Amino acid sequence: MRRFLAGVAVSEALALWVEFFYKFGMTSNVRGFLISIPFYFVLLCILHGIFLNLEGRRFHTAICALIGGVSGLMVEWFIVGNSPWQNPRAIQSGQFVFHAVYPILGYLVVRRPSEGRLQRRLLFYLGFFSVLTGLGFFMPHPAGFMWLLFLPLIAYWGLFFFVYRFAATKTQ
Repeated sequence: MRRFLAGVAVSEALALWVEFFYKFGMTSNVRGFLISIPFYFVLLCILHGIFLNLEGRRFHTAICALIGGVSGLMVEWFIVGNSPWQNPRAIQSGQFVFHAVYPILGYLVVRRPSEGRLQRRLLFYLGFFSVLTGLGFFMPHPAGFMWLLFLPLIAYWGLFFFVYRFAATKTQ
């Protein structure tokens, strides 16, 4: 149970990383950020339960990333309102990548504790992109808005490397 909750916590931290830049840098929506905390927790408990049930199956990581991405898009479309028909400006591919990465990466980080060096690289990567993305807070609009919109998405594309590396190690 402790490892399950640790995986949920790591995944939630990864999700809130992007939410921080979006909610505080782009929309100044503190209330939306606070609402997302328990919402992500519930969603991640469900997803991590599914991931546990699928563990040991062929293509586990790819299937879990697909489940995370599709379930995240359903939440974005039907609960948040970022569907292609309600908000055509929303970047659907970016939303999919975001929701595909954070649940499975948090799950894998906790399941592969012997990968300390890889975990330190992940923290460095996130720290580097945090500083780089944080520069968008000091840029004038619209440059800062675009910076805060696209840089976290670019960082999330890079997180697929970490998903791959963690998935390639043995479960402990």
